[in-house]
Amino acid sequence: MRRAYQKFLPVQKKITMTARLLFICLLFTLKTSAQQVIYFSPGSNRLPDSSITYLKTMAKEFHPSFRLVIHGHTDHTGSTVDNEKLSLARALAVQATLRTAGIPDSVMEVVANGEKKPVAPNQTAAGRQLNRRVELEIIQVDTAPIDEGLNEEDRDDPQGLAYLYAQLKTAPDSFCIRTDRDTALVGKRGTILYYKAHSLASSTCSCVTLYLDEYFDQADMVLNNLTTTSDGQVLESGGMVKLEARCGDSILPLRNDRFITVMVPADTLLPGMKIFSSNRGKQEDILNWKEDPRSGMDTTDMNRLYLACGRGHGIPFECPFFFCRLKALFRSGKERKVDQNNQLIHKGRELMDKYAMSEEQLGKALGQSKGADPDALKYYVFKNFNWDYRNIDRYKNGPITDFMVATEKTKNRDVKIIYKGPRSIVPGTARKADFIFKDVPKDMEIYIVGLGYEEGQAWLGFENSNTRKKEAALTYRKVSLEEIKQTINLLHKK
Repeated sequence: MRRAYQKFLPVQKKITMTARLLFICLLFTLKTSAQQVIYFSPGSNRLPDSSITYLKTMAKEFHPSFRLVIHGHTDHTGSTVDNEKLSLARALAVQATLRTAGIPDSVMEVVANGEKKPVAPNQTAAGRQLNRRVELEIIQVDTAPIDEGLNEEDRDDPQGLAYLYAQLKTAPDSFCIRTDRDTALVGKRGTILYYKAHSLASSTCSCVTLYLDEYFDQADMVLNNLTTTSDGQVLESGGMVKLEARCGDSILPLRNDRFITVMVPADTLLPGMKIFSSNRGKQEDILNWKEDPRSGMDTTDMNRLYLACGRGHGIPFECPFFFCRLKALFRSGKERKVDQNNQLIHKGRELMDKYAMSEEQLGKALGQSKGADPDALKYYVFKNFNWDYRNIDRYKNGPITDFMVATEKTKNRDVKIIYKGPRSIVPGTARKADFIFKDVPKDMEIYIVGLGYEEGQAWLGFENSNTRKKEAALTYRKVSLEEIKQTINLLHKK
């Protein structure tokens, strides 16, 4: 089984021409914290000295269980055949440098894309410069045993649910980061992370690994044994994340009063949301969420942040389309429209100041974000001070009831109810022959999901119900791990 360990790739999306050109403007203002992409001069496959230094550093941190895919690219200048040859030559130049630095050919793969995968329009010099590149994709071969990360008592109990959850848990995003520079990162599900230089404790690693888990739908949460209750009261989630930084096997804490700014994407921003935090010792433990007022909570949209980023004076080259766009906004002839955009810019700047975000780094992250459409994406924004789980939640108010699920047995079983409307997941309390759910929202459509694991065999129960019935029966059947994942992944599609 392979899982993506890290992609040094700008995310290429179908976006409007306005957003494309804006992305180019912002990308060129960025002073990157790590060389994510290697760029080349026109018609050349010669590596700049800075790129050679970066590749040698990367090779020192390269783990033998990784595989490396080297993607060569060109702009559209010249013939298709010549561009394919040039992209191959660029990728081979990178491979040769990494080989010299100690990475064996057996774990490297070279891909020549020619001009077929541009990340920017080829009609401008700035766009062509972005397209003359090599991208590095690092893939980890997952050879870890099932019980990796389990404590001794879990290893001694092969019948325990810990084994099952260890196999179902989704792999996090991983980033090789520098800690001595301001940095913005984008997760595979669209989460934006931003931290200031020297926010992490000092370490001997030239490349610290930052892990990001994103749990945005009910399928993610069930597979990772996550629920949404606080001291027995049901919560409605807007998404969960977990961060952790490591130098080798050591966890690196954040320095006192330092934080990572987290921006969680959302199609709709729900009112009344707060940040809750929790932690657990074992994967099978149920989290009890507690309000975390220190983290704060703000909401924003991409359009506001784009306008705020455009207010800077650090852009080193002309980008007339973008500034004409801004000018047009203020030249609409409607004073109310001008006031609205002034307010957007002001609020965007206030937010960036509050979370200590630089417009250069934020601009790069926005350009890489899902959709990259200023009118499409919205964000919950908060501060992350430690490596606990973070949950964007509000209390689920309304009439409540008790609900009971009868099963043929409860040992080595786990039952949850998942609400079909709000992102709410409630864990059951096992009794002799059933699971009880206390004080849950009444008269609501639910799924009942039960998991079990005995003698190397996984079990699954899945039923539709309504909490107005106050009770239901759940039957388990033998399944493979893949069947569990396929069934649970249907939750976010229903």
